Amino acid sequence: MSKRILVFGATGQIGGIFTEKAIKAGHTVVAFVRNKSKFKFANDKNVELIEGNATDKDAVTAAMANVDIVISGLGNSPKSKVFILEKAYSNIIEAAEDMANPPRCILISSIGIGGSSPFVKFLLTMIAGKGGIEDFEKAEKQVLDKARKTDYLIVRASGLTNNEEAGEYNVNLNKSIFWPKFISRSDVAQFFLDAVEDKQYDKSAIMLTGK
Repeated sequence: MSKRILVFGATGQIGGIFTEKAIKAGHTVVAFVRNKSKFKFANDKNVELIEGNATDKDAVTAAMANVDIVISGLGNSPKSKVFILEKAYSNIIEAAEDMANPPRCILISSIGIGGSSPFVKFLLTMIAGKGGIEDFEKAEKQVLDKARKTDYLIVRASGLTNNEEAGEYNVNLNKSIFWPKFISRSDVAQFFLDAVEDKQYDKSAIMLTGK
């Protein structure tokens, strides 16, 4: 069934791939982007484009009106030390909780968060810095603490690559993995698309790894 899907980070790598897949699947995409000029699907008849910042609560709340599902492919920029996820996810969940019928929220996170892989968390902290990892942790906490009536899914993706889509992935629940298998961004986007219809993991945080 066709859905009306709001995508945060639609010009990013995972968000962009998901947007293309969602359009091909017949869904309507409401693309929330910081810079319209970077969005390559603006002329598609199944796309509505909103320019804004996910840290702006009013903009997020307005964009979430009349959508079935919210997808976040948002990430941080370690080089610029700009960490937006805590504020963005707070805005998304607070807006959803204020709605009579909140949209499902499927949100990207990172392997290593929530005890999913202490070893990977250590490596990421060494490579990307403490700030980015802490922002993912704080962002997840916003969702877990504030979501009451909102159905959410947190996706802790591992070892992202730009390899070709393998067409398969592993979903892991409630266990720690020392060294998870890498997964392509295209396979992560496919999982997001599959989750549009598949609600079996709602109200949980899962690890998504290569197979």
